[in-house]
Order: sequence, then structure tokens, then C-alpha cells
Amino acid sequence: MKTSPMQRSLKHLRDAGWTCAIVEHWNLHAKIRQDLFGFGDILACEPGTDEAASRIYNTFGGSGIALVQTTTQANAAARLAKIIAEPRAKTWLLVGGRIFLHGWRKIGPRGKRKLWDLKEREVTLLDFQETPCQDRLTGNFETSPARNTLSISGK
Repeated sequence: MKTSPMQRSLKHLRDAGWTCAIVEHWNLHAKIRQDLFGFGDILACEPGTDEAASRIYNTFGGSGIALVQTTTQANAAARLAKIIAEPRAKTWLLVGGRIFLHGWRKIGPRGKRKLWDLKEREVTLLDFQETPCQDRLTGNFETSPARNTLSISGK
């Protein structure tokens, strides 16, 4: 039976002790899927203070609430760019929430059973920082996002 990235992420999070809810929904009028705050598919809450919770707390840094964007690994870069472009994602981080990007793919040797592989990445405020980039042609410094862009001015 086929499973979606959403179902695999829910299972992964629940197995780790998180309480989860799907917050993505289908907008019938616009005929599109809409994520919570423009980037969240799953809302995950950290459990109480048992042994499993402390392990999760230490592994992920301790915030009790996270939004997860789940996709295939082939689409993960586009989803990361979508998160970084969304102002509400930065607000979510500033108020103490966390953001995780789950990218799923099947891996395994040719002719053998393939297994699902998860690449999990936490999105942090550092991803939203702007850094000075030196213009390659003129040597001018301008501010541009730290992600794959370089401002080139003709001054």
C-alpha cells in the first residue's frame, strides 16, 4: 500500500513520542491545498516529562511545539525556499515555535527491497538572516538573502 510523505512523517513523529495533528487542508473554492501559516503541514507537540520526552528535548533543543513541512526529497529545496519566503515562518520562530522540513525518498540496492529514508532539517532564524554579498563585478557590497542569490549592480 502506498503511503504519502504526510503519513510517513506522522508515523515518524508519533513513534518519537510527539502528539500530532494535520493542519493542512483542502480549499474547495480555490482548489488548492493550504498549509497552516503558509508552510505547516503537521502541528507536533512535545510530550510531558518522561524519559522519552527528555530524549526528544535534548535531541531537538527543547521547544514543545513545532510545525513540520513534509515532502519528497526531490521537492525539499523548493519547500525550504517557500518557508524562508513566508514572513509568518519567521514570526513562528520568534515566538518560540520550531520548524522542521521532512524530505522522504526510497533507497536501496537495485533489485532489492527499497526502504523509506527521511532527511530531516530544522529551519532556524539563521536561515532568515541577510548577509552582505560582494558584487563580483564592481566590488560593491549589498544586502541579499543568504540563500543562492547574489545582487549584481551596474553602478
